[in-house]
Amino acid sequence: IDDDIGIDFGCSSSLTLSDGRKFNPRVEEGGRLRHLQRKLQKRRDKRSNNSWKLKRLIRREHQKLNDRKDELANKFVCGLKPYRRVVIQDEQLSKWKSGGHGKAVHHSILGRVKAKIKSLPNARVLDAFIPTTKICLDCGAVQDMKLSDRKFVCSCGVAEDRDVHAARNMVRLYGMIRDFVGAERTEFKRVDFEEAYESRFHRDYEGCRREKHEAVSR
Repeated sequence: IDDDIGIDFGCSSSLTLSDGRKFNPRVEEGGRLRHLQRKLQKRRDKRSNNSWKLKRLIRREHQKLNDRKDELANKFVCGLKPYRRVVIQDEQLSKWKSGGHGKAVHHSILGRVKAKIKSLPNARVLDAFIPTTKICLDCGAVQDMKLSDRKFVCSCGVAEDRDVHAARNMVRLYGMIRDFVGAERTEFKRVDFEEAYESRFHRDYEGCRREKHEAVSR
């Protein structure tokens, strides 16, 4: 496929593609696993033969969950191999857990998908601190968005789903930075973005962001 695809990671919709498709694969603990765990908790002697049998059964159920997550991740990533480039952001998923999204991240396959994509030869990775969600690449404006804002709206007329906007921006940002640097690289840092932004829109990104924040505060 002679085209680039961007992928945005999230909690409500785990995987959003720049072409508008959304995937939310989740693998949750089944009733059998919860039953075995409750049964083990009720036992007083955790070193008895029956307790060891329960622990083996619990490990087996966990292995089944891991195998299912691997299967889903492999199927998803396999569909990305024909694309010319797969652009993602190096999200710090471990911090999502401490931010109140622990259960959503645990039941998803985000970590597996991220690791498998980064191993692809056509993978391109943007720094986690590059603003893929808040920026409008049509006019260069920076929006002050909350996590509860599910739609990106710009004064220049751009209005689209927040996650789709971020995924599309990944592809466009990678192209913008690559053209500025003049080289095809697998990873780009925030400093590369800021220099490319200043070159294209002839203004400083941090200054533009502060102006927007002050305007919203007023």
